[in-house]
Amino acid sequence: MLQPLAAAFATDSYTLSSGATLDIDEHGVCRDVYNGHASGASIMVPTKTAAEWSTGSYAFLNALPPGVAAGACAPPTLAFTDADKNGNNSAFYSYNNMNIGTASSDRHVVVIFQMQSNTAGAVASAMTIGGITATKLVSSINVETETSFWIANVPTGTTANIVTSLSATAVRSGLHVYTLKDLQSATPYATSTSTAALPQDLSVSVPAGSAVIAGTYADSCPGFTWTGLTEDNDQAMETSRRGGAASGTYTASGSQSISVNGTSCLLPTSALAIWK
Repeated sequence: MLQPLAAAFATDSYTLSSGATLDIDEHGVCRDVYNGHASGASIMVPTKTAAEWSTGSYAFLNALPPGVAAGACAPPTLAFTDADKNGNNSAFYSYNNMNIGTASSDRHVVVIFQMQSNTAGAVASAMTIGGITATKLVSSINVETETSFWIANVPTGTTANIVTSLSATAVRSGLHVYTLKDLQSATPYATSTSTAALPQDLSVSVPAGSAVIAGTYADSCPGFTWTGLTEDNDQAMETSRRGGAASGTYTASGSQSISVNGTSCLLPTSALAIWK
């Protein structure tokens, strides 16, 4: 079930300083607004109502001041950077020297952590990425399997040790690593989970200028097939136990048909998150 993390209320207006660019998403219309007005002054962008922002001949977007431009909202910069697995029994996993891409002050590292335990309800309980405490964003649990998403702002370095503590011993684990830059917020716009039998329907309604990451794990599974997203990784974590990940970016808002399938897969658990 898709879980929006915040109700949407229109902001009365935005103030944009000279030379600045801002994604403004109001009343179902997202635009990347640039203030290049010759005066060098800040501008006020009215957005309280659709008539002020986007609808009608007097709306801001339909009567742009000279030097002001409004283009399509760009999604966050998304990259899949690494993956690994470990078939050892442990309540503590350290994946060392994982690729986290190019250093940047606005780089957020997203980790999909997948595990299976002989203890029902066991979960990943804490994670650090390059020594920085990560926040657990979403968890999908199916008896003894879990897929969880974690995020941390990691501004320096090109590799990092990713260390995870569990609530009970797991018999195997694996992870998939992504980076996100140019985020409006590290908190997802929405999340979704499923433990239904495959194929799982993970369809969502995405806002303009968004990035989607999804992950799935299952026991006794030969592999996964994704629709609606680009598969980034599909790894056998131990014999036929598999973890997979997929992602996509969107410049326009709308419903996206997303699903993951596999043959004779047991205890499937999937999670999905959307960022702007």
